[in-house]
Amino acid sequence: MSKKDALGAEDWIKAGFRALVAEGVTGLRAEALARSLGISKGSFYWHFQDVPAFKRAMLEHWHEAATLRVVDIIEQKGLSGAHALEYLVKASATPDAYGGAGAEGALREWARFDPVARDTLRRADVERIAFVAKCFVREGFERDAATACAEIFYAALIGLEQLASQSGMPIEPRLKRLLETLLQTPGSQKR
Repeated sequence: MSKKDALGAEDWIKAGFRALVAEGVTGLRAEALARSLGISKGSFYWHFQDVPAFKRAMLEHWHEAATLRVVDIIEQKGLSGAHALEYLVKASATPDAYGGAGAEGALREWARFDPVARDTLRRADVERIAFVAKCFVREGFERDAATACAEIFYAALIGLEQLASQSGMPIEPRLKRLLETLLQTPGSQKR
């Protein structure tokens, strides 16, 4: 079996995320990706009609892996709201995206200029905030307070990811501290 035959669509998507982090959206070219994988670009066109189709596949894969799958895993565990949020902190602090810790930031940069990326990111942001709010509601927060805490938590995550990419500042301890503070804020009916 040749290397070309062994590569699947997901291998190309992984290479795409590595290129996105390293070079930005301009790195998402069939020839450049093939070169990075050490093969001809024929395999690329076996899996994807063209580069726009490849980019859509990358975005859908990211949405599935970084949002839907994470929520599904947490829901299957049947965790309390606080434990679900703690799980999110851990998952967010140790991203397993193909491009590493910089993948989410690179995707946000891509979304600034591409309407398909922007729509995918917007959909994921809405779903993520709604899930985080649901976790706060499980902890006894009123709906409005839960939504406000979810937005603060999510905005902090995005900001901390950016800081980490620039300074290497660890995300997890800061997110844990923020979560502890948010869980103690007024709005919880448990207090």
